[in-house]
Amino acid sequence: MQRGAAPAKSRLATKRLVLRPTRLADARRAFEIQTDWEVTRMLRMAAWPPDPVALAGWFADHARERATGEAFRFAILAEGRMIGLVDVDEIAAGEGDRRRWSASPSSKSAWRGSARDTPPTTRPRARC
Repeated sequence: MQRGAAPAKSRLATKRLVLRPTRLADARRAFEIQTDWEVTRMLRMAAWPPDPVALAGWFADHARERATGEAFRFAILAEGRMIGLVDVDEIAAGEGDRRRWSASPSSKSAWRGSARDTPPTTRPRARC
């Protein structure tokens, strides 16, 4: 895919999970999830404690990043509720880094489903 081109299909679904492009409204749920230190401590660039204004600004920029091909960010939904995010960012020369974060298993907001539905926790390069 050329930089600036959107993926052909922007919504993916399994029996239990849905991936869809992030929306500004997802910032509130992301803030709830990131108030769990067990989640946020694993994130490369997240602030602690989380800043709801900064998160809203980051989510507001996702549409621009998608339009320019800089990054593709998807909300992970279970039973209609956002439980995390997966993205491909730092895209250059047709490749980018894939990252994922989700609610901690011990969290009240966690989804307790099958590992088959969730992406692996490794960070391979992704072809775009």
